[in-house]
Amino acid sequence: MPHPAFLSYAVDAEDVVLHRALGWVTPGTYLEVAPVAAEEQSPTRALADLGWRGVLVAGADGAARRPGEDVAEDLTGATAALDGALHLAVVPGPAAARELLASGARPWVLLVRPADADEHDAPEGYVRRLVVGRSELLVAAEHDARLGELLSYPADSRDGFERATEAALRADLEDAARSIQRWRAAALAGWPGDAAEEDREPDQTAALLAHELAAVKATLSWRVTRPLRMVSTLAPVRRLRARR
Repeated sequence: MPHPAFLSYAVDAEDVVLHRALGWVTPGTYLEVAPVAAEEQSPTRALADLGWRGVLVAGADGAARRPGEDVAEDLTGATAALDGALHLAVVPGPAAARELLASGARPWVLLVRPADADEHDAPEGYVRRLVVGRSELLVAAEHDARLGELLSYPADSRDGFERATEAALRADLEDAARSIQRWRAAALAGWPGDAAEEDREPDQTAALLAHELAAVKATLSWRVTRPLRMVSTLAPVRRLRARR
């Protein structure tokens, strides 16, 4: 089974919904106000990986965070850096959304992340289509006929996506499986009676096995499953004590 082509980084898979509605735009443009510090939670990273051009406002320490991104000190500078249509704007609240619109920008889609749960004022000319987690997705009225329905429901299995964290874990598991295969092959090669035994020094075999075991233990999957291994190790001890 092929792995899904779209990797989602956003906390609530908002990027999947955005890609569903705007994936046909090539390349798209986005503007992000006060971008999140953690790349693994960014609603725009997946789009940037697909070749979208981005403009960041503040929070970027004066340098582009990703290839193809520009940095602006304020919304005026950000809108000036944009050339043509703005397909997506990510803003921290309704006030920032209104300020962005007042600067002359007219994004097709607004992703608003209000700090206050009671802030639900949609800017004039925009239709709220989805609330997922902390995020609200709004679409400009003139684009609602084409994009509104696609933005109206959360990510699901039909979108064919994979969480980036799960992809990393899967990669670790695959690396661990390959390490175990190499470990097993090395052990069999050194088995008594094997013709290769004469060509392999015991110390070399031991060093190779130790290296492969260390590689397995360094993987994310090994660390994640540590509590399960502890339980399985302690369980026989507890049963033994219960018999005494």
